[in-house]
Amino acid sequence: MEIKKIISGNFEVTVNIKVKDTDNTYLLRIKNAFISQNFIPGQFVMIKPDFCCSDPLSARPFSVFRKFNENEFEVLYRVCGKGTELLSNVKKGDYVSVTGPSGNGFKILNNKKSQNIYILIAGGIGIAPLFSLPDFIKNHIIKNSIKENEENENYDLEENNKIILYYGSKTENELYFRHSIHSSYDEVYFATDDGSFGYKGNIVDLLFYNMKDYCLKNFELENKDKNNEKDKKNVFVNKEVIKSEENVSIKEQLNIQFYSCGPKPMLSNLINKFRDYSLDTFKKNSLQVSLEEHFACGIGVCLGCVIKINSYNNSDNFIFKRVCKDGPVFEASELYNY
Repeated sequence: MEIKKIISGNFEVTVNIKVKDTDNTYLLRIKNAFISQNFIPGQFVMIKPDFCCSDPLSARPFSVFRKFNENEFEVLYRVCGKGTELLSNVKKGDYVSVTGPSGNGFKILNNKKSQNIYILIAGGIGIAPLFSLPDFIKNHIIKNSIKENEENENYDLEENNKIILYYGSKTENELYFRHSIHSSYDEVYFATDDGSFGYKGNIVDLLFYNMKDYCLKNFELENKDKNNEKDKKNVFVNKEVIKSEENVSIKEQLNIQFYSCGPKPMLSNLINKFRDYSLDTFKKNSLQVSLEEHFACGIGVCLGCVIKINSYNNSDNFIFKRVCKDGPVFEASELYNY
């Protein structure tokens, strides 16, 4: 599903409300059928209140949070500067300038012969580009697999496709929709730095604590702690789906993909852990990250959002790419010293 067309214009705001139990975070709903029906999770829109002239000069980028209906989409944003403060004052019936959907979204790979496991890792407001992934996977990816497997009576939608969320923040008030988010996932894990909700600590540490054993077995991770091999457990893996076939490893019967968005320290921690554990699925599309970078134009002209990407064709071992034009979603293995 690739939509290259980008629309630009003024569109009506139908809802702009503060999210319950949160600090300075709002949910903005905008009437635009094209974006609602055609965006890919991970893409963004540029938004500016219609009454703003030159202060601020440029629009602000926001991930498309979700499709509300066929004619409306939503963005989740936190007030952190003049542009978002002005946006928080927009009322129902006002108009905002919108350009999008822009950028490259997440790539979803579905293997019809494997158990597909989609693991989402979010930090704070980083839930925004990930929130629509479950519906997208179910409505666009899995449905196609069902059609192709109509003659396979043994194909089980629920057993062959699992969607799991790991969601962390500093405190519980930064875990948006924490009481209602469960319905979209097969498993949900929360973590807060202060322990006010869920696991006390880092969400990346919780992820690797839960998955280390099955990764050691199925992904051939290097076990650095030889003394910590007790109480082994398999998580995520449905043993009834994974068949015992001769000359076929469990790893070959699993399609596990990771998607993440959050503050840079969290993403750096996640990426480094993948590297440290020598995860052999650290390859094309196995871990995709949506980067939270500042950019102004949103179309790749100003070059204010360039990052380093691995390259082995020059002496510096890296090249520059633009987050707005080439991202904001990148394969983690591409990122240079991130």
